[in-house]
Amino acid sequence: MAEKLVVCIGDFSVAFMHADISDENVFCRPPEPWRSRYPGWVWKMNKAMNGLRKAPQNFQDFIASVLTDHLGFNRCLTDPQLFWNKKTGVRISIHVDDPIAVGDNNKIDEFFGQLEKHVLFKRGDRFNDEVPTKYLGRMYVTRDGGINVFLTDKYIDDTLNIYNMLHCTPVSTPGVKDTPNVKGSVGEEFVLLDKVEHHKYRCAVGKLQFICQERGDIQFSVKELARQLASPTKRDV
Repeated sequence: MAEKLVVCIGDFSVAFMHADISDENVFCRPPEPWRSRYPGWVWKMNKAMNGLRKAPQNFQDFIASVLTDHLGFNRCLTDPQLFWNKKTGVRISIHVDDPIAVGDNNKIDEFFGQLEKHVLFKRGDRFNDEVPTKYLGRMYVTRDGGINVFLTDKYIDDTLNIYNMLHCTPVSTPGVKDTPNVKGSVGEEFVLLDKVEHHKYRCAVGKLQFICQERGDIQFSVKELARQLASPTKRDV
């Protein structure tokens, strides 16, 4: 941001269907009215689509070839999702089918125009200091030459509501040391959670792990909870 660069997101429409299916024979039943007209017939798919095991990889290979072979980008060796155009200075990172680009404002517009000739692409918002921009579940807003990252209130509330903790009193120091397990104890706190409660526990810890990147104060507590994901007990809850 100090170099007056802008950050812009976008979206690939029907992303996976841009790519050809590789090394697979995939068939599906045709929809009506073709199903009634040709009973017993199936269609062979020529393009990847959501639900196919190799669809994300096929699309990644496709978009990489577009960027490197047609638009002058180099692919990062250590991070295959990152591409850089040395001539224009534009960098783009693609998480599955969600791209985010950084560079000079005019160069990004020019790049998006070229990209639209090869794929169905929808331009998104630019990071700004007025309205937060949502990307991959997080909100981004420019502040004082940098970028502030935060989660939506709804995501936090949904996480707390898993265990009805939305209106609980917060603690000043999360992760205080608890009483260690005593070998041979048979109390209720050492009873394994049932299937339903186990699923709830995994959902809560998974959401907390997503929050940890912005909340360093809870990282130790979440780490301790994550250690019990395989077989949590009532004591862990």
